[in-house]
Amino acid sequence: MKRLALAVLSLMLVMGLSAVAYAGPGSVVIKTDGDITARFGAQVRMIPTYEKDWDFGIRDRTGNGAFSVHVNEASTVGQGYIRSEDRLYFNFAKGDIWDVYFALEFDDALSSRAVDRVRATQGDFAAFGVERLNASVKLPWIFSRFNAGWDVYTVDLDGGSLVYTDDDPGFSIVGGVANIDWKLGYHKVIESNRRITANSIPAATITNTGFDNDRDIYSARVNFTLFKDTKIGLIYALNDQKVRGNFPTTDNCVAPTCQEVNAHFISPIFTASIAGFKIAAQYAHMFGDAEKMGVNNASVTNGNYDIDSNAFFGDIAYDMTPWFGFRFIPHVGVLWTQGDDNPNDDKLEGYVGKNFQRFIPSFGGENTILGDTNPVIGTILYSFLPDQRGNQNGTLGVGGLVGTGRGDNPGLLLVGGGITIDPIKNWSYRTNGYYMRYNEDLCVQNVNAAGQCGAGDVNKITDHGIGVAWDNEISWWLDKNMVVKGQFSFIFPTGDAIKQITQQLSGVATDDTAIRLALELLWNF
Repeated sequence: MKRLALAVLSLMLVMGLSAVAYAGPGSVVIKTDGDITARFGAQVRMIPTYEKDWDFGIRDRTGNGAFSVHVNEASTVGQGYIRSEDRLYFNFAKGDIWDVYFALEFDDALSSRAVDRVRATQGDFAAFGVERLNASVKLPWIFSRFNAGWDVYTVDLDGGSLVYTDDDPGFSIVGGVANIDWKLGYHKVIESNRRITANSIPAATITNTGFDNDRDIYSARVNFTLFKDTKIGLIYALNDQKVRGNFPTTDNCVAPTCQEVNAHFISPIFTASIAGFKIAAQYAHMFGDAEKMGVNNASVTNGNYDIDSNAFFGDIAYDMTPWFGFRFIPHVGVLWTQGDDNPNDDKLEGYVGKNFQRFIPSFGGENTILGDTNPVIGTILYSFLPDQRGNQNGTLGVGGLVGTGRGDNPGLLLVGGGITIDPIKNWSYRTNGYYMRYNEDLCVQNVNAAGQCGAGDVNKITDHGIGVAWDNEISWWLDKNMVVKGQFSFIFPTGDAIKQITQQLSGVATDDTAIRLALELLWNF
């Protein structure tokens, strides 16, 4: 008992005497006359980008450009553009007792309208604002810190990011003692209960504030450290969703028939560094109810569905640096999500998390075509999953980035690998190649009440092969604060799935190679 008490007392003393705590980045440190330490920083990021055949050739063949544009952080983009993501970082801390972090950001596709002056009227995609805010305070009696604001919060970015990652506003407690660490979070994803009347959304179209018309995510993760850099964890999350769509003007929730989605997630996760191997594995089970959806089929007449789906991610990397004399790390991995195979039952079996595969260490990258929204394949920003595609009679949104991720999506199988090498001082090259396919048949248009994709299933996509993606990034570090990156990414369609989808979208079957080329200039300090 004395040893245990001594260990606990020592841990509390270390926490109490630890260095200054900062929630955000910045390398310019200023010690004030008082007991507050300030740290500042900045980022300038310019990304001239060229895109070709994002729609696999629809625009070139038909003149229809609707599928060659897509949404990313810089709003709606396509073809050629310059994205600029610029930030100012402000950190203030009183030792490790409390800290406050702000990041002001401008992020837009550059034009004189956007950059000469601050916009007179901010739209749905505001170009300038407080991108990050986090305030924290130490809770030594429970070995934790309490956080409030909207910094990036994740329960599984070290795995496959199958459950929840985002910068939604909310609160979290993060802590640990001995071999156990934990995090608990509550985040408000969509809040429609307010009236907006000036120069934005007409008051008449605002969602009724007298009803629960929002979206909350509750999450928790507990890890046990087996030994150094090797953990096994368990994640629970609840997506409590009463709306579909991120903007009040598109919400079709009208009392008393507001949609009600309660999607639960249970996800064991394992991460390890053992004898040169780096391993990440995650399984996720999604279950719950989607009620009052306003969508019926041959078996459903009340709009109520059961949610029941699964997903898996696994990746193994091996550090071969000692063999080559410079960094050389290959990896192989797989991402599998269950798809919905029956448009006539009362189950939604297409997996939908608030997932951010674009940022996972293995296959992620801001140069990916898949994770930057692709309206042909059906992906939503940040996600590799085909959340925009389905096989039910309506858009059954049960999660995803803005609540529109379809619970009847066909699922995805992604298999591949890549290599990261630093062959020359200050130079790095990272490449990933992976094969993708749908797991189930799907419909480009919503099926009819009889479960058909139109008369005679004319728009049913029966081929599952999407194609092969190849993502590449070459980095040249001028110093620790400035890097130049060349990015070139491709998706090569294989099989007939892309041909069948483009045929239904445009009337012409195309399967040209999708291309993204970019030069990223990044100053960060």
